[in-house]
Amino acid sequence: MHYILDRLESDLEAAVIFNTNVSAEELLAPILQEFEIPRPAGSKADVLTALNAFLIERYPRRKRVLLIIDEGQNLSNEALEEVRMLSNLQSDNQSLLQIMLVGQPELIAKLKNPSMRQFSQRIAASYHYKLSGGIPRAIHLVCQAALVYGFAEEAQKIDQDTIHRIRKDNLGIGCEAAPAAACTRRPPLDTPLTPRATTATVSNDSWACLKQTSKT
Repeated sequence: MHYILDRLESDLEAAVIFNTNVSAEELLAPILQEFEIPRPAGSKADVLTALNAFLIERYPRRKRVLLIIDEGQNLSNEALEEVRMLSNLQSDNQSLLQIMLVGQPELIAKLKNPSMRQFSQRIAASYHYKLSGGIPRAIHLVCQAALVYGFAEEAQKIDQDTIHRIRKDNLGIGCEAAPAAACTRRPPLDTPLTPRATTATVSNDSWACLKQTSKT
């Protein structure tokens, strides 16, 4: 997460939501707070109007707006639907808000539920860390091993070949952080990119970019 935030382009204005143990309606309040938008005293419609006005004000200035929601696996189906509806905020058929949803492996299982079909159809790209299983401690171990390999080889950069060598050497990465049953599964490393329908969704185990096509 910090890696992403440290490398955002100057024309990108981002807000990060960390507390996802909230209802669908409660989710809007921290979004306004992180974007420093004064919260109107009226209804939910007034809140959405304030957010839309904020986005429209930035659009002609070519200022892109990114909403990052961490721990997405904690969001209820209703809250995820609220996130999907935010992708309907647009001007001249252009998305005003990009959304990145970050979460643990449970997020993937939740998005595979048939009730999440409309949400999943908005996904433009996703990434799943197969070697680590999306477990934060395992991700750290993989990164640490990659740095050691890179140092030993005097590599100028760490690339996918380095990660493949770590997996081939059977270092047991992830076994210390995951149940024994999970360590027996070693699926091949892959990087699925699935163009679909611009909102973005991110997860510790996977990230997905949602692209808006029409209001549904």
